This record gives sequence, C-alpha cells and structure tokens, in this order.
Amino acid sequence: MELKVPQTLRLEHVELREELYALTKEDNDLGIAARDLMELFYMHAIKEEERVLPALEALPFLAEGKITDSMRFLKDIADDLKGGLYGELFEDHKAIVASLKNIAQSALDQGRKEVVKFVERFILHAQMEEEIFYPAARMTADYFQLLMKCRTDSD
Repeated sequence: MELKVPQTLRLEHVELREELYALTKEDNDLGIAARDLMELFYMHAIKEEERVLPALEALPFLAEGKITDSMRFLKDIADDLKGGLYGELFEDHKAIVASLKNIAQSALDQGRKEVVKFVERFILHAQMEEEIFYPAARMTADYFQLLMKCRTDSD
C-alpha cells in the first residue's frame, strides 16, 4: 500500500482545476489570467500531491497508534519539508494568490460575480493548506519519525 492524497483533498484539487480550466478557454483578459494561473497551480499541485499531502492519509492511523509499511515514505516527506519545500510551497501560494487577484479584477470588470466567488474559494483553499494541511503533514511526518526512533531505542 502506498500513501495517497486523501480523497477529499484530491477531489477539491480536481474541482479547482476543472473550474480554472473552463476559464482558460475564454478569449479575454480573464482567460489570459486564468492560463497564467493554470501553469502555476499545475506545478504547485504536483508538489503538494506527490510530496506533502500523502502524509495526511497516515494521520488517522497514527492517531490510533497504527504503523504500516507505507508510512516509511513519511521520512521522505519530513526531509523534503525540512529541506526547503515548506517555504517553497508558501512562495508558490504568494504567486498563485497574486494571479488569482488578477482573475478577480478581470471578473469584476466583466461583472462576473461567480468568478469572484471562485477566486475567493480558491484563496481560502490556499489559506487552509497553509494553516492546517502543511503543518499537519509536517507534524505527521515528524511524529512518525519520533515513533520509529522510540521503537528503535526500545529494541
């Protein structure tokens, strides 16, 4: 078994990508801004989905004191997060939010309130990742390493 992004998070990313992709088809300032964001978000989401968010799938198991072989991947996640990925993700978010603000401005100029609501939801998603998911992933990975060390020390 391999750790994966929890389905709720994966579906939220898919939904954001689909809505954003629809905006990229527009032949106006909004479409241009959406295409710029799509490139940023795509690369950022790969980092999250491959190198951070899978840690969250282990969280319920660790809360129950259960350890599986797939959790060994948590050491790599902890190393990545401590090695600069954590800051890199926050920097990505700054660029993503700036791009989202361009989309919101274009949407406001066109009177497209539904797009502004999409932007607001996207920004809240980024904030949730920064405030909850990234720290939880880091703590999960660190906790796993601590458990493994305790097991090794008690042997």
